[in-house]
Amino acid sequence: MVKISKDLERHAGDIYTYAIFYKFQDEFWNACVNCEVEDIQVIDESVVIAVVDNTRNMAKKRQVIYNPSNHVAHCSCKMFECEAISYCQIWCVLKGESLCELSTYYILNQWIKMSASKPILDVDDTLSRDTLKWSMKIS
Repeated sequence: MVKISKDLERHAGDIYTYAIFYKFQDEFWNACVNCEVEDIQVIDESVVIAVVDNTRNMAKKRQVIYNPSNHVAHCSCKMFECEAISYCQIWCVLKGESLCELSTYYILNQWIKMSASKPILDVDDTLSRDTLKWSMKIS
């Protein structure tokens, strides 16, 4: 169910599992309703954006560094790096870029609908090549 009718939300609904989509949707909603850009500075090839998050009336200010060439943003809260969840500060920046699709950076294999249909074991009960590649990336 689309709440905001933005291309990013539709794309997330198409690719993410339901559980991950609902987490995304909550954060995207917060980005649209509770976050605002306070300051923008261009430094080299990146854009440094001060975002105020008013979720739960906390008024937390975060710094988001956005790379326009690959549409990847990193927030000073480091929640994506720690928990692999993109919080509203990042979506506040990305929704302002009028993107039609999420960057592949924010699409982890275990979060997509297709991951449930990929076999973990081959016919002879050995780990499939895809599973081995994925586990090697983690280590």
